[in-house]
Amino acid sequence: PDGSVPFWVYTGNAIPSADQIRITPSLKSQRGSVWTKSKSIFEYWEIDVTFRVTGRGRVGADGLAIWYTEEQGLDGPVFGAADNWNGVGIFFDSFDNDAKKNNPAVIVVGNNGKLHYDHQND
Repeated sequence: PDGSVPFWVYTGNAIPSADQIRITPSLKSQRGSVWTKSKSIFEYWEIDVTFRVTGRGRVGADGLAIWYTEEQGLDGPVFGAADNWNGVGIFFDSFDNDAKKNNPAVIVVGNNGKLHYDHQND
């Protein structure tokens, strides 16, 4: 057991173990990501995801995302992934960055690879 998870690559502060991957430790300003090593070859597919959000503080973090993109996003500023992606991100946004009291929220964002995501205002 080398701590790796078969068929997946992880970046940033992600911590793999035998039965789970912790995307980030419960510390300030952390980000990480986990990406499959293989592209989807299926015309029809579905995803079943289970996640748990825990931590020491009550404020929480920005959130997390599930991605379906042309390329791996690896490490970046948009919920742990690169900006200007080509595909779809499902964002579980848990922090009220703009103080408009519109969070938590689940947001589906499509991108053609040319658009910049403005986390403070989008």
